[in-house]
Amino acid sequence: MKMTQEKCNLRLPDEHRYPIIPEWEDKRGVVTIYEMPEEKPKWLTYFAGVDTVEVDVTTTSHSVISVDIYKRMVKVRYKDTDSRIKTKIEGGRIVATYRGRYNPVEKGNEQAWFLIKMFNAFTYVERSKPNFINYMKRNGRAERYLAKEVDVPVFKDLNNDTSQSNSSYGFIISPMNKMWSILKNNVKEYFETEFGRLENEHGETTKIYTGIDYTDDYWLCEEYIRYNDKDNFDRIISHSAAITIGKVYENEFGIPIINEVKEEKPKEYIIKSPINLLGGGDYYNINKRGKPYSAI
Repeated sequence: MKMTQEKCNLRLPDEHRYPIIPEWEDKRGVVTIYEMPEEKPKWLTYFAGVDTVEVDVTTTSHSVISVDIYKRMVKVRYKDTDSRIKTKIEGGRIVATYRGRYNPVEKGNEQAWFLIKMFNAFTYVERSKPNFINYMKRNGRAERYLAKEVDVPVFKDLNNDTSQSNSSYGFIISPMNKMWSILKNNVKEYFETEFGRLENEHGETTKIYTGIDYTDDYWLCEEYIRYNDKDNFDRIISHSAAITIGKVYENEFGIPIINEVKEEKPKEYIIKSPINLLGGGDYYNINKRGKPYSAI
């Protein structure tokens, strides 16, 4: 029997707004893709931040699985319509998200994995709720896709908990460290970073584009507006984790400049990122983890 479009739509889950409504019967949520991945995306082009959940059924918790995918920044030299050579930013932004909660929770882990796999993303996960990390371990994916503490050195020793080691996957937010302050400070710096300027015909700047303008997720912005020290903020954790790991690797490897201006010998340049984060991880071995997308 042919179904009407209205009836088909009734089967689709709703986008999770903020605040989350615990009583929702269908909490599966949706994947939102702002920019499709590159064809066979190269390793260390995309980075994911994940905040997960632990239990299957709940009508009281505001928590959902939250995934943000960050695309590494490149600068593109191009010739404007008036023949002036300009530079624009590509990447350097969140290109996809997932917010939702499945019953059983294993299906939610699978949904998060599908998004990570789609973008071939190196992933930074909050480990105080280890359900997703354990899922990735069981399926033989953790060693390749999940970043360890030693892979994301933000500030010396501040991410370490006395009960954990640098071999642990992901990061932990606890009173024993300053990780939460680091994540929030990195996002604040990102929001204030200048990505470009809009000029009028006289060359005067009429608009400065910052990281806030590069943030497409309306409900994520709502979470930041309403942020406090008591309520649940899953989006903020996954978003700040994705920004942090992305910026660490931009700082380590530099930001490529793609030259679209016709020259005798077009060149690709590398410049160092202005983001003031520390490097120092075993980047050679991390880079070896990547394989062609078609082999995933």
